[in-house]
Amino acid sequence: MDTSVILIFSILEDFAKRQKEISVFKLYTGRNIDLVSIEAPDDPDLDAAWYGGSKYMSQFILIGAYKSLEIDKFIAHLKTEVNWEEPEEVQLLVYDERTGDEIYRLINIFEAE
Repeated sequence: MDTSVILIFSILEDFAKRQKEISVFKLYTGRNIDLVSIEAPDDPDLDAAWYGGSKYMSQFILIGAYKSLEIDKFIAHLKTEVNWEEPEEVQLLVYDERTGDEIYRLINIFEAE
């Protein structure tokens, strides 16, 4: 079953450090998770604010879609292995076909059980 995630966190975070800590998470295949930023600084065909609107996003946003992402383990990784400066702002939007829900659910990482 497919799982799509959107990870949102504070623009005050050190993006490179947080992305490196996040990417250490191992998928069931043994590969590291490879969430991608909505910012596209290396793509000359995309404007930095390609996503629409009249200003830049106020948060960092990483996205990815996976087969059978183990959400509970990923949340545990985000809680214990990432050195958040602003943990109260870390949110995860999850679409998980295994739940049968056809909507994204919002998880405030440091409130998730």
